[in-house]
Amino acid sequence: MEGQLRVGVGNNMELGEVGFMEKKSRKQGFTLMELMVVIAIIAILSAILVPSVRKAIDSARRTRGSNSMRQLAVAYMNYSNTFGDQRTIPSTVTTHSGWALELAKANVLNEASVYFWSDDPLLKGKTDIPKFVKNSDGELVASAYWTNPGPSVVMLVGVDPNAPATTTPIAWTRGLNLETGVWAADEGVYGDAGGFIAFLDGHVEWFETTKAKLVKPDGTAITSPIEAATTVEASIPVATGGGGEAG
Repeated sequence: MEGQLRVGVGNNMELGEVGFMEKKSRKQGFTLMELMVVIAIIAILSAILVPSVRKAIDSARRTRGSNSMRQLAVAYMNYSNTFGDQRTIPSTVTTHSGWALELAKANVLNEASVYFWSDDPLLKGKTDIPKFVKNSDGELVASAYWTNPGPSVVMLVGVDPNAPATTTPIAWTRGLNLETGVWAADEGVYGDAGGFIAFLDGHVEWFETTKAKLVKPDGTAITSPIEAATTVEASIPVATGGGGEAG
């Protein structure tokens, strides 16, 4: 009896231990329902967060672009008013690099990053973009990027310094179609979402399109093509990303 009792107790303990281990092993994993709930939560969070993150990235890109454009506009304004003399980058300047060199030689802007933006899709990943426009000898720092794909900004030469300062464009982000007033998806710094325009008084504005957004030099009418908002003498030195004559 005693021996049988011991065996019985031992067997019961072993069975109890086996049952406990089975329950413990079952609790170590997720059930299918629990897994589906987790996946659903992740999907909902992604749907909420991804657009917000993308919007924040786009906003940061625009802020950096606006700052660069503002630097260029202020530098041009300083160049135009040096020593109290009203002047413009002459129409004899036939390249964008020549435009930039004019400002560099006047000691108002020598940073090449103002012309070549790190967020520009056509320049992204390029590691050999020059840091400066001119070297210590006052000569242009050579770079093929001035012509291919061209700077992130399209500049005007021959702008009348006495034109209405608040409405006369001097530069805009690459990719603007001068006829339709919209930026090209494959050439625009921001795709077809829009772009920045810098004006003669140094201020910068964001435009989704220039359709019925600009003013003619005489101030009498609203216009869409950006060339109609410039003076007759103004022109684009090199057709890069929506170039051609602008006057």
